[in-house]
Amino acid sequence: FFQAEDGIRDTSVTGVQTCALPISGKVDLNNASVRRFQQYPGMYPTLAGKIVVGGPYDQVDDVLKLDLTERQKELFQKYKENFTVTDPEIALNEGFDRINDGQYR
Repeated sequence: FFQAEDGIRDTSVTGVQTCALPISGKVDLNNASVRRFQQYPGMYPTLAGKIVVGGPYDQVDDVLKLDLTERQKELFQKYKENFTVTDPEIALNEGFDRINDGQYR
């Protein structure tokens, strides 16, 4: 789907637009699970996994220090305004919950 800044979401092949609530907030690179990156085409699961495992980060641009392909760097640059960095929360970073948060379709 395509989500415009005004919250209009195009979820069909025919281009019919429907109103939807905007996806709220920025993704915290130090505390988000890989599933939070699904809203950014091309990032989930491979690049999202690298980002989650590669932290913690002091600033958003620290992600570019990871071993990324040129395409992954381009994708990250494309979406980087949607990311933020806060202090890592121990409860959110123990174990493998950021990789597999137990949510299944």
